[in-house]
Amino acid sequence: MADSDSDSDGTLDCNDGCPSDPAKIDPGVCGCGVADSDSDSDGTLDCNDGCPSDPAKIDPGICGCGVADSDSDSDGTLDCNDGCPSDPAKIDPGVCGCGVADSDLDNDGIIDCGGDLCPDDPEKTEPGICGCGTPDVDSDGDGALDCNDGCPWDPDNDSDGDGICGSRLDSEGWQILYYDSQASGYEADLSIDDDAETFWHTQWEPSSPVPPHELQIDLGGTFGLNGMSYLPRQDGILNGTVAAFSLYSRINEGDWELLASGEFSYDGTEKTVTFDPVAADAIRFVAHTEGGGNAWSSVAEIDIIGNVYPVDSDGDGISDPLDNCPWVANDQQTDTDGDGTGDVCDNCPNDPEKTEPGVCGCGTSDIDSDGDGTPDCNDGCPWDPDNDSDGDGICGSVLDPEGWQILYYDSQASGYEADLAIDDDTETFWHTQWVPSSPVPPHELQIDLGGTFGLNGMIYLPRQDGSLNGTVAAFSLYSRINEGDWELLASGDFSYDGAEKTVAFDPVTADAIRFVAHTEGGANAWSSMAELRLIGDMIP
Repeated sequence: MADSDSDSDGTLDCNDGCPSDPAKIDPGVCGCGVADSDSDSDGTLDCNDGCPSDPAKIDPGICGCGVADSDSDSDGTLDCNDGCPSDPAKIDPGVCGCGVADSDLDNDGIIDCGGDLCPDDPEKTEPGICGCGTPDVDSDGDGALDCNDGCPWDPDNDSDGDGICGSRLDSEGWQILYYDSQASGYEADLSIDDDAETFWHTQWEPSSPVPPHELQIDLGGTFGLNGMSYLPRQDGILNGTVAAFSLYSRINEGDWELLASGEFSYDGTEKTVTFDPVAADAIRFVAHTEGGGNAWSSVAEIDIIGNVYPVDSDGDGISDPLDNCPWVANDQQTDTDGDGTGDVCDNCPNDPEKTEPGVCGCGTSDIDSDGDGTPDCNDGCPWDPDNDSDGDGICGSVLDPEGWQILYYDSQASGYEADLAIDDDTETFWHTQWVPSSPVPPHELQIDLGGTFGLNGMIYLPRQDGSLNGTVAAFSLYSRINEGDWELLASGDFSYDGAEKTVAFDPVTADAIRFVAHTEGGANAWSSMAELRLIGDMIP
């Protein structure tokens, strides 16, 4: 072999492991022609390093060399692809920028950060004069907004200074909806006939019904009411003159709301009562007592003081008191869940109990049954204020069987009746018949709990006399409420011994249970039970 040095590195080819590489005489890790260098000093040679200039990476990963594959806000999107790497709720700045939600809480089409100063009021983006949540409306057109107007439906603003907004309403079109008593010739409608010489009087012969007496009057339209006048009979007799009274109003056939109550003087003068302005289309006048202590009631005239209610804030042709969404136009009045709030104003349009999702969301009540400060939807023990304080995984405590009753049993032996399974005595037990024949399983007990409970567990105690005859193996447990369908709570197989067996299940409301024994541990046809106990709490 020639003493040649092909790569002129000073090492003859015969001794050079890389005769064509002047930088190496041995292939090393990377092989001839490739330097065994570590440019980024990360401990991985460049020939094996996918990122030879990045000491933090040996593979480009998702973000590439020189950029860490980190997720600073733990939102599941790496920082290199996250437009808001410090905001776990956003990966793009959107309209409001990182750190600020692009929310529109009131669904008015204007993002809260984008100029909506009333983010909870779908009708306003600025507080205006009346503030968020209160419309800047001037119902009577007098230049004073309702929120600052002591007479919001009276453009003359109590011009006579009597402290009552508006004027006496015309009773034409009024109708009596209900009266509890009237005498012949003194009918109830005479109290609204605009004639002071006629009057309503309750019956006095052949008997006198005792008070309270009442009149309910349909006003024939919607009015803003602020006062009432009661005129006793004007024939010089005080019989029936009302003393203690109550006055109520309602709108759109809703509930009656109290406007005023008190006692009138025992004389024939007109009596006037004022109250805070209210929108109404019907009133109810109740006479509780008569000034002379008699059983009668009489009224010459009932007058109402106020104004026609003109407001249609959203311009949909339906006046506010009759509009199920007075601030958003909805002339069809669609109310899918029938809760009285129109769908356009109802953020839970399919939930008749809620108009906002609240904590638990639409369709789930935000109720806190056990009063522990945690709504049931987030409470693992919704009926146990102590929240499984003993840590056994079962909410509540063992229920007292007093008041329980057997609704049904399929078989029982004499002296071993079904009710012995709920007598709170471990020495007695229920046993199915074994003579003269043994009915085959399944066997079952149905038990009325005598009230409504939140259940979370069951305890089965086999007979305690030393015999295992009838000890249940395969079982199912069901519950129901208000005589509804049976719902499965738990099923499984018990061990074949005399030890107490406990079964836990998801919390459920029930007033009856059904225990089904499918098999017996010794493969016999019998079933037996010393005690069946339930774990839970009385529903508050």
